[in-house]
Amino acid sequence: ALFGCPLGGPLFALEVNSRFGIEYFEHTVETVFSATVSVMVMRFLSGGVMESIWSFSDVKLANGQPTDILLGAALGLLGALVTTAYGAWLSQVLKVFDYLGLLDNKFAVRRALLATCFIAVL
Repeated sequence: ALFGCPLGGPLFALEVNSRFGIEYFEHTVETVFSATVSVMVMRFLSGGVMESIWSFSDVKLANGQPTDILLGAALGLLGALVTTAYGAWLSQVLKVFDYLGLLDNKFAVRRALLATCFIAVL
C-alpha cells in the first residue's frame, strides 16, 4: 500500500524469499489480491483516489547537460560495485554459518544473533 502499486510489492516480497530458496510463487494471486485490497483501504482511509501516487509533468529540465547522463552512469556503476562487494561479503558470511552448522532452521535464533554481530561489524 505504501507504494500505491498492488503488483510491485508482492512480487518484490516473493522474489526476496526466493533468494533464500523458499519458493512461494504459487501464492502470487493471493499476494496481489491482498495488496490490491490494502491499497484500496489505504486510499479510502486517507481520502485519496485510486490513481497513481507519482505524477510526472512534461516540464523539461532547464539546466540539464549531456554530462549528467555520464554522471548517472558512473553512480550506477558505483552502486553495482558496492552491491557486488556486499554479495561477496554475504557469501563469506554464509560459509561461516555453514562451517558452524547454523544453516539448519533449528538454529535460527543463534544464526540471527551471529548475523547481528556481522551486521554490527559492517
